[in-house]
Amino acid sequence: MTAPSITPVTRLEVRCVERDWAWADEHRRAIDAFWEAAKDRQPTLFDGAVYMFADLRIEGDACRAVCFETRFSRLLYAKRMGFPDPSVVNAFAMGALRAEDGAFVLGVMGPETANAGQIYFPSGSPDPSDRRDGMLDLSGSISRELAEETGLADGEYHVDKGWSVVRDGGLVAFLRPVGLSGDAEEVRALMLARMSRLPEQELADIYIARGPGDIDERRMPPFIQAYLRWAFAEPGWPASSAS
Repeated sequence: MTAPSITPVTRLEVRCVERDWAWADEHRRAIDAFWEAAKDRQPTLFDGAVYMFADLRIEGDACRAVCFETRFSRLLYAKRMGFPDPSVVNAFAMGALRAEDGAFVLGVMGPETANAGQIYFPSGSPDPSDRRDGMLDLSGSISRELAEETGLADGEYHVDKGWSVVRDGGLVAFLRPVGLSGDAEEVRALMLARMSRLPEQELADIYIARGPGDIDERRMPPFIQAYLRWAFAEPGWPASSAS
């Protein structure tokens, strides 16, 4: 298997377009059957509107792409099938949460989610609420997901400049450094307290990674493992202190 690639860029430009997804249309019946079975196992799953990405390319210091609206069931089926359609990718933004002591802070997905038990930074598929003037606001998507999954609000963290484009086959994660005030244990306690008051709790716990030895190869997706190894090997980046 090819290891995930990591490319730092300074800008993301994602334009929203109207577009059919021929592969998903062709496999409509299989997707419907898959979704019904998934709902039987996890009744809380919601087949909401999400975006898939196409024409993704890195040009100089920018990453550019287009995105089009589809349903979560189609995205999830493509993921379970190993992303067999090479014309599109499943892309999303993540805040790479780091406390003042340099430790990374990640979420453990809850039992009612599609990725139960997995460990990664709070995130989710971009949806129509992230659209601004025909473009996809991925910085806004990070803030929205942090509020929805951890209860953290604007002003309680510092978003640094730059992005890391982490690609693993048909999956692309746009990670942006996010600094948190306090050490990792303080941050974890605050997030758990906030999560307990959320109307819907997607995260079951908060996981602290202080170094390569805390990389969980069983529960962390390969792209998260690759990013953490890369970040721990780059002391001072991303910035570990919040302002």
